[in-house]
Amino acid sequence: MDTGIDSDLKTPFPLTPQSTLGALVAIVRNPLNALPPSIFTEPLVFSKTAGEVKVYLADPVLIHEALVKNADSLGKGDQVRRALGPALGEGLLTADGAHWKWQRQSVAGAFRLDKLLELQPAMIAAAERTRDRWLQKGQGSIDVGHEMMCTTFDIIVETMMSGGHGIDEAKRRNRRHFVT
Repeated sequence: MDTGIDSDLKTPFPLTPQSTLGALVAIVRNPLNALPPSIFTEPLVFSKTAGEVKVYLADPVLIHEALVKNADSLGKGDQVRRALGPALGEGLLTADGAHWKWQRQSVAGAFRLDKLLELQPAMIAAAERTRDRWLQKGQGSIDVGHEMMCTTFDIIVETMMSGGHGIDEAKRRNRRHFVT
């Protein structure tokens, strides 16, 4: 998140230093590896990469405080918009302020526990189909990234598009990338 903290400021909190080159390589290979490791164990992490201080929130209460109660004061930052914007446009993950709040409120009902539980059988069925494909393949390598993309697509088709009748499954499975 963009905090507006001056990067030259002497900070009273511990900074997790990150190599700029290491962070760039990690973003390309696996974006999760670009995060400071302490983000997975600590509720709040301050990191400094390329001379810029970043704040990572992992605690649900802090996330709610930042994204809901202070949505107008805090932005996601130019880096998030540059990285995700081309694929997601002004979507929930890239929008800020009132636009983000409107989007969040419009989809909140779909993420209620009872609604998610209704979707669970379709998600499990898609995972089971993926498992079965992998077992049928036997020995050899599997492009897990492509398989997870296909499984995600299956879940979206089943849960949001009423089953995707008319989609040519064989043709879709053979494509390496989805056209958006």
